[in-house]
Amino acid sequence: MKKEIGISLQKVLQKKLKSPNFRYYFSESKSISNLCYKITQARQSKGFTQERLAKACGTTQSVIARLESGNDGRMPSLDLLNRIANALNLNLVLGFEKKAA
Repeated sequence: MKKEIGISLQKVLQKKLKSPNFRYYFSESKSISNLCYKITQARQSKGFTQERLAKACGTTQSVIARLESGNDGRMPSLDLLNRIANALNLNLVLGFEKKAA
């Protein structure tokens, strides 16, 4: 029987999430990643290439690629999100949710 070496990511994450600062930045990063994923899914479901979407919303393919990668770490502007939504014939929905206790 092999002995496990190291610590699981889940255990590390549980420990790190006890820190309010880490929890804040982790949540922000997760939100940006989810948004980027949803943009990619919406674009692909409409049959748009990154270049076609970029032209439709007045930006460049590299901006769309960087946004979809989710690695940029920056939240896209509401203006850009609105242009993307319009180009994909979608509504941009923003809101607030009650935080979990």
